[in-house]
Amino acid sequence: MSPLPIFCPRCGSSNDQGVEYCHQCKHSLHSETSKSAEMPPLLQPGAAQSSARDKPGQPSPTQRVHRLSRRIALWGIAGGTMALSGLAVTGYLLQQSRLDPHILAFAADTHVASWSPDGTRVASVSWADGETPDPLSNLQSGNVVVQVWNAATGKHLLTCRLEHAGTSVAPVGVVWSASGKQLVAFVQHYGQGTPGSRIVDLVQVWDAATGQRLRTLPVTPPVTLTEQGYWPPDQLEVDAWALNAGYLAMVKKRWDSAFGKGYQDIEIWDIVAGRKVSTLDPGNQIVQNLVWAPESRKLAVSGSKLCQLWDAPAGKKLHVFPTHPIVAWSLDERSLAVGNTIYDVQTGRRITDYRVAGRLIGQAWSPDGKRLAASFFSAKTRPYGPVYGTISLIDASSGRQLAQYDEGQIDPTAEPIVFVDAGGKMAWSPNGKDILVVRREINIWRIG
Repeated sequence: MSPLPIFCPRCGSSNDQGVEYCHQCKHSLHSETSKSAEMPPLLQPGAAQSSARDKPGQPSPTQRVHRLSRRIALWGIAGGTMALSGLAVTGYLLQQSRLDPHILAFAADTHVASWSPDGTRVASVSWADGETPDPLSNLQSGNVVVQVWNAATGKHLLTCRLEHAGTSVAPVGVVWSASGKQLVAFVQHYGQGTPGSRIVDLVQVWDAATGQRLRTLPVTPPVTLTEQGYWPPDQLEVDAWALNAGYLAMVKKRWDSAFGKGYQDIEIWDIVAGRKVSTLDPGNQIVQNLVWAPESRKLAVSGSKLCQLWDAPAGKKLHVFPTHPIVAWSLDERSLAVGNTIYDVQTGRRITDYRVAGRLIGQAWSPDGKRLAASFFSAKTRPYGPVYGTISLIDASSGRQLAQYDEGQIDPTAEPIVFVDAGGKMAWSPNGKDILVVRREINIWRIG
């Protein structure tokens, strides 16, 4: 048997036994292990042929395949990474859109708003033509109307106009009937009107589906404005008011020039019956706010000294609490928030207190009565400095803050030019998922 040849580890050429160097490439045949010397490298012959064909300095086909494969792999990794990054960003934005609680803003230059009983619509008092540089001129032209909006999209659905849109007369508050089929607004004189014109404050009722006027109820006797267009000082004037679907409460102020002081009484009108049913005496204090319990006869009268609870149509005082201008009833009428304190209406005892880091400007109860939403402005860091709005969710049993939502910078001077109770500035939706906040526009916040 002839001896086995020795293969060159570099070029793969066959060499005779006992030869020290390869006869082809002069490479040492004994620099590798005996196994390597005796077994031909699997790719070396092909590699030798490739190197013989290719030009100097250029990669061989095998090297090109390896580099191409590596390039494809790198591009694949990069593309996959970019795709994953894109999916991650898309997912993050989608999640943020789901998490962002401020879901809608509409109806510019609105002053007061309320939910329909089914939560699908919102009614507001606003300028008919949107925001104007001179709101007073719009008021005097009778351009303030009641409008209805789609609560989910902000789309305008309906406009309800006054029967006689006289100068300096405008709707200043609106509520829904319990059935959601009617809209009820209090229409009041405001500011300077046409000298010598006759003014009547009234309640106007519209069909909520068509905007057709159904009823007009005058609640003050006709008054003739002075030669300067103002309300006569010796006539009773509505100083504050509160409206629900069944009753209207009005604080009427009369100035006694002989004694140099003013007097206030609270008139209660039954809207369905169309007549005054009682008069309440708030005592020796200035009435700051009136708030009806939901669909009820109970009225909270917030004064400069005390907060009084009344069975208003009967003229019966029920309870007295320490006062605050911001008052809110729970829907079951068992609890009352007076400023930062929550009371039990039946017993009059304090349930709890809560804190906000600024000036409280509005409150609204959740439908189940377990939570309270509080709106407040942060304290100014310097005179005329920026003010920021915040909404806090409060546990009504403990006063503990559950969540907080940032409204951003707020213009504190952008308040309605007509007085409205705080209930028209903030309201929880009937399904308990959203909160309506009026800041010159209607803002819907998804609370859940």
